[in-house]
Amino acid sequence: MSFQDKLEAANKELSKTKIRKLSYNPPILLLLRKLGLDIRPFHYSTFLNNFILASLWFGCVWGLLMWFTIWQYSQMSVQLAVIVSLSTGLLFGLFMALYYIPNHLKMQDSAGIINALGKALFEDNSCSIVEINNAA
Repeated sequence: MSFQDKLEAANKELSKTKIRKLSYNPPILLLLRKLGLDIRPFHYSTFLNNFILASLWFGCVWGLLMWFTIWQYSQMSVQLAVIVSLSTGLLFGLFMALYYIPNHLKMQDSAGIINALGKALFEDNSCSIVEINNAA
C-alpha cells in the first residue's frame, strides 16, 4: 500500500470523526506534502514527530516574522532573537504534541483493531474483504 493510499484512508477515517478538516489536514502539512515529503497526519504521528515538526516550523516562521517586523528595529541582537525563536518553537511544539496525544492514542487503537480484525478474518475464513462485505 503506497503512502498516498494510506493518507487517503487516514483522511477518510478522520473525516468520520468530529475533528475539523483544518485540524487533521492543516496547511503546513499540505505545503510539506507538495514539497514532496511523506508526512502522515498529526493524529497518526508519534509524540516526538509532532514535537519536532511543530517546533521547527513554528520557531522558524515566528522568528523570521518577528525579526522582520519588530526585533530588527528594536536593536535586538541576532543571538537573542535566535534563542527566543528556539525557545518559543520548543514551547509551541511541546503544547502541540501534547494536544495530539489523546487523538493519536485513539487513532492507533482504531487502526490496531481494524488490522487485527482484518488479519483474523483473512486467516480464519481465507476470503477477501470484498467477500466479507458482500456477505453482510
